[in-house]
Amino acid sequence: AISSAPRDARAITLVGLALSQAPASQQNGEGKERAKRALKRALALDPGAPRPLFALVDLHASEGNFENCIKLLRDAMEGGKNDMSDSASPGSSSHTVTWNKEHGDVIQAKLAEIHTLSENYTDALECYHVAISMNPQNGLAIQGLERLEKIMRGVDPDEEMDEDGEIEDEDGGQEYY
Repeated sequence: AISSAPRDARAITLVGLALSQAPASQQNGEGKERAKRALKRALALDPGAPRPLFALVDLHASEGNFENCIKLLRDAMEGGKNDMSDSASPGSSSHTVTWNKEHGDVIQAKLAEIHTLSENYTDALECYHVAISMNPQNGLAIQGLERLEKIMRGVDPDEEMDEDGEIEDEDGGQEYY
């Protein structure tokens, strides 16, 4: 896809996504790096494209490299000012600014998710609140905030709770501590 459409950010993004999803046994240890290179190239061609941005952030997060995630997301909020934007096409900057203004809440929610993963709960809380203030209907931010609040209270956010706030066991009964 890259050789047939070397300047098409969408094609390059698809290659990066495919490489990032391939099993480790098929990648010879370099698949994730190739995926990152493809996604960075897609971002260089279209700095405002959300798909390669979030895929690249997810790749870095899966490796525990939260600093790169935060840098990528903050750069995106500032209009794509990253180290790859030098080669971006001239017309892509207005697209970047427009997308980021319209969907800044999505970037803020993703940034909050990364802060949560890195156990930086204060910054996560702030980012979730910013995301919700930008778009009160942002379901990802609302769910993320609820999850973060459970974590901060010391409750496992993945356990089911009933209406009374009590944890249910597998039989549907309640566990009492």
